[in-house]
Amino acid sequence: MGARENLMAKLNVDNEQLNEIIKKKMAEKNCSATQALILMSKEAEGKPSPAPQMTLRPEEKIVPRGVDYDETPQDNRPTTPKGMFHRAHRKESKLRLALTGASGSGKTYSALLLAMGLGGNIAVADTERGSAALYSHLFDFDTVEIEPPYQIKKWIDIFDSAVESNYNVLILDSITPLWSGEGGLLEMKEQLSKHSGKNSFTAWADVTPLYNKFVERMLNANIHIIATIRAKAEYAMETDGGRTVVKKIGLGPQFRDGIDYEFTTVFDIASDHSALVSKDRSGLFDAKTPFIIGKETGQKIGKWLEGKQ
Repeated sequence: MGARENLMAKLNVDNEQLNEIIKKKMAEKNCSATQALILMSKEAEGKPSPAPQMTLRPEEKIVPRGVDYDETPQDNRPTTPKGMFHRAHRKESKLRLALTGASGSGKTYSALLLAMGLGGNIAVADTERGSAALYSHLFDFDTVEIEPPYQIKKWIDIFDSAVESNYNVLILDSITPLWSGEGGLLEMKEQLSKHSGKNSFTAWADVTPLYNKFVERMLNANIHIIATIRAKAEYAMETDGGRTVVKKIGLGPQFRDGIDYEFTTVFDIASDHSALVSKDRSGLFDAKTPFIIGKETGQKIGKWLEGKQ
């Protein structure tokens, strides 16, 4: 192979293209065609030959190695599992929703409205001395009262019973006693510190696995779960229609820090019963716009879980 042919191979060009390149080199270096060819050959030495270009027909597409190209629209592709995996669908997910608010804000009533919107049989685990039963003339649901001490085993039994009985929605009203009630996790930690000689830090090492067990069972239960959480109540002076009034406000849930991470959606309910979303993985709600929770709110979330919204 001559110098010209070798250079054509190095540059991956044809004879006409090489002539144009030589002309540019001649003008650049103010030299003859032969000198330009020699200079270009030296510059090309040591450079790997480029991969040959592929001429694709209009209907052909370049597909990464190891990937099977499929022109079928995403929503119409077959859902055949590959290995351990299957195609994800929101309808396979169960709702985990928390309602936080001070006493009297309407957490129980709102939870029942949401459950009605989700549809199906409703079960209520009541730690609020029968507060849910006050709405039995408005909603159709079954209930069980959880009495103190509020030990983990009672809550695990509630999850298991609700799932085995084929309820669609389980309302936990409320889960605050598990944290700060009689026999709850805080009391358990204090008892360990007091009677076993453990300091606060080492006592938590014994209590945290119980908390984790509750969270794990709640997340894995095959049922929609709505949990109410009491908020720490404070009072503030506000102006309403020219009058100064005292209003109760909630300042965060009475539960272990970070409990909100375990829920799909968290609504904070104010004393005027308006709700504001503080966490929402669905993207259905505006975090800056208060609203009143209704049956339609549950229906909206239900459609989202089914992939219809």
